[in-house]
Amino acid sequence: MAEPSNGFLKSFTCSSSPSEIVAGVTRSLVVECLLSNHNVTALPFVMSLTLSHSNSTGDSAYTHIATLNGFDSHISGDAQTSLEAQTHGAINTTGDSFLRVTWAYPIANRAGDYRCDAIGISESGKPARLSTTSRVTLASPESEKERIVEKLRNQSILIETLETTLNRTSSENSHAIHDLEKEIQSLKAAVQQQGNRLHQLTPMSLPVLKSMLFTPSPLYNGRRYYLSQAKFFFDSKTAKSNCEYFGGYMAEIDSAEEFGFVKSYFLASMPSRFVYISGTDEAQEKVWVHTHSKTPVRYLNWGSNEPSHGREENCVGYDARRVLVDIPCNYYAETSTYICEIPE
Repeated sequence: MAEPSNGFLKSFTCSSSPSEIVAGVTRSLVVECLLSNHNVTALPFVMSLTLSHSNSTGDSAYTHIATLNGFDSHISGDAQTSLEAQTHGAINTTGDSFLRVTWAYPIANRAGDYRCDAIGISESGKPARLSTTSRVTLASPESEKERIVEKLRNQSILIETLETTLNRTSSENSHAIHDLEKEIQSLKAAVQQQGNRLHQLTPMSLPVLKSMLFTPSPLYNGRRYYLSQAKFFFDSKTAKSNCEYFGGYMAEIDSAEEFGFVKSYFLASMPSRFVYISGTDEAQEKVWVHTHSKTPVRYLNWGSNEPSHGREENCVGYDARRVLVDIPCNYYAETSTYICEIPE
């Protein structure tokens, strides 16, 4: 069968998204064969599109995955009958033709080389074939975490910049304020989504992930305290969830001695405007209880004129004076950090 010249391959592509996967963690892998606009290709008439796979890069032995028949639009192959794969495709006499296979949470052997073949009739009326490939590599969970953490950091910095702009925007410019608020909310949702991605990573890699997100204290009475790194935006709900994910809870400071220990390691130079710890009076105003143990907060070293008891200020944290203040549970105006307490 004749092979068209490479000049035609620019209109026939094999794409993989993403091009790098983490086994069992990446949400989906999409591999697509796309033949764009038959009129400018060597195949004005397409009979089939086929996708094949080789586990080892550079291996000439490919395993058939799926074939789309141009005569009846039927898709055949292992991917069509697999519970973990979804197939879609269409062959059009004008416009684009495609064959797409999607795997949910792809396993390690989905990495490798993918080859797309388009078989049809050339402009001269002879059988012809176009072939092109793409590659999917296997990443370690650690490298995936590093990317997510970096993305979280960049998104958090952008949120901080936007909120600074919002605070400086004239109240008369209501449309600009509304647009900024929408963009900030969208970014916060993206931050939450990235946080959820971190929670999908394997338990065996928790120490690596913990070292990326927190600064630990020495051991104290059978437990350690972990200060979240600055330049991340977390509300109290997300902070509580993150502490629990690592086997702990928001720090429950119940004595002057315990406060002195935490202060010496984390509050000597304040890492952020506010540092969240455990404590809320959301259920009953002026009655402060821990969010994890549900016991009364026994040590409340309030700052002057604190707590202000605003109905919107139902969480607690330390400010630049290293004293306790009541603050909103979803305080986003500036970068905040929090402290987890994790038994060992």
